[in-house]
Amino acid sequence: MYSSKVRNHIAHIRNVGQPHGATHRGTAGIPGEGPFITIYLCIQAGALRGAGYHSYACPAAIACASELVETLIGLTVAEALEIQPNQLLERLGGLPEGKHDRLDLALTALESAVSSPIDET
Repeated sequence: MYSSKVRNHIAHIRNVGQPHGATHRGTAGIPGEGPFITIYLCIQAGALRGAGYHSYACPAAIACASELVETLIGLTVAEALEIQPNQLLERLGGLPEGKHDRLDLALTALESAVSSPIDET
């Protein structure tokens, strides 16, 4: 059973897609081959000014990515990289057994994004 916070993220999809001005992108998992999350970041002067995500229709993956993106705005890159799976889990009000790996997937996508500028060419 999903928490009310997870259900809210599913019922009211937000922050999906690459935001205007995105400077970085990172993916964890393989799109089309199971769960995946892509995180987009707008990094300016070491701070996260915007973020978005793509995922597939797994409610847990969508909720993890959505909650993470909402958490990131206004943080420094260093603060963002300190977020732990248990913190994200607590913010979501829990996840069903067997879905906790989606927390790691979201945070791995974040780590990938921080080190992967979008090539404008």
